[in-house]
Amino acid sequence: MTGSWHVVKWACFAVFAVYLPVQVLALRRLGGELKNRSNRILLVILVFTMLQSYVQEVFENQEASRVAMVVVASAAIVATGVLAQMLHSRGNSGEQELKGGLSR
Repeated sequence: MTGSWHVVKWACFAVFAVYLPVQVLALRRLGGELKNRSNRILLVILVFTMLQSYVQEVFENQEASRVAMVVVASAAIVATGVLAQMLHSRGNSGEQELKGGLSR
């Protein structure tokens, strides 16, 4: 990797450094359908990561590897946002249940 691609590589690493704890938190805190959705999101990210490895090993083309890396990082950004939204909505519904329980 030459030029600014080192920065892109480390930015992708930083994206995964944020995504992984959010995914673990979602797996631990969510339940029911939300947990199933977080499992599907994890599966999609794993498939994208395997495809990235496949592109690197089979094509042995730097440009293709770079594009695959950016695609996987973009998918991880979207997944982090979706998981954060799910965690936030779960937190709000929990607060509403508490308020409803206190007013009775």
